[in-house]
Amino acid sequence: MPHALTSKTAWRYETSLVQISEALEGTPLGDITTATVLDFVMARREDVCASSTVRNDLTAWSRVLGYAVTKDWIDVNPVRNFERKIYIGRDADMLDPPEDAAVQTLIEEVATWSTDVADLVRWLRETGMRLGEALAIDRQDIHPDGRHATLRRGVKRNAGGLKTRTIDLGRAADMLYRLPAKGRLFANLSADSAVVSTRYGQWCRQRQGREDREGRVEGRQTVPLARYRLHDLRRAFAIASLIDDPTCIYRLMEQLGHSSVKTTEIYTRFLRGEGAQRRYGRDSNRFGSLPPALAPGSANG
Repeated sequence: MPHALTSKTAWRYETSLVQISEALEGTPLGDITTATVLDFVMARREDVCASSTVRNDLTAWSRVLGYAVTKDWIDVNPVRNFERKIYIGRDADMLDPPEDAAVQTLIEEVATWSTDVADLVRWLRETGMRLGEALAIDRQDIHPDGRHATLRRGVKRNAGGLKTRTIDLGRAADMLYRLPAKGRLFANLSADSAVVSTRYGQWCRQRQGREDREGRVEGRQTVPLARYRLHDLRRAFAIASLIDDPTCIYRLMEQLGHSSVKTTEIYTRFLRGEGAQRRYGRDSNRFGSLPPALAPGSANG
């Protein structure tokens, strides 16, 4: 058989296809577009997957859709048309975090679809956690003081299970009373960030589709709705923290789990550039930021 796969390659493709199938949750072949592919790629990047892993995922996916094209099940292969060089292996997205008012609007709108995702959105905004970390956090990770948590699962570069970090929950601590008392805090959501992020992306597109249809029926100009990635909530937390306390850069680095302060400084540069130009909106009555440093001698939980 020409182009036969080795057993190792076949196993790798099978693993990728299982991941993709779970993320798509039964999406019809004809509904898969380059936007669907982008959602999946962004979700995998948020899950801190290596670029080679994402490329393997797309290769496996493209083979399946290529076969579908030969069978006339679909007209085009959206994975093949996807710009891999642009979106894989580099930060292709411009830094465009939502302002606090926009986050509040997003929470209210997404709650009509899923209250669990609405809680997740608020949690990400209040803690700056990565999506994978938030989906993996367990009640036993919360400290007795109820204000701190030690992250063990979903932490970047923690394949060996030895790398952890302790974070301040800030105002997210006020959410604990309505989250599960045992097990994962977001137990109703998949622990796989690619699944959650992809489904969220589908909801965003459906929401815009409804607006477009309503606009046509009413004979008015349709409104392009703001669409933010779940990862952008982490960025919004970081920027709010620097607005509230410009001296917190090193504490913020530790909260976010950056290995170098140079990574954290991208938010400082944003506030001096694009953020200053558009007068980035911060409303401390809506959401918090990194709490102030403890006074010397205070307990740290």
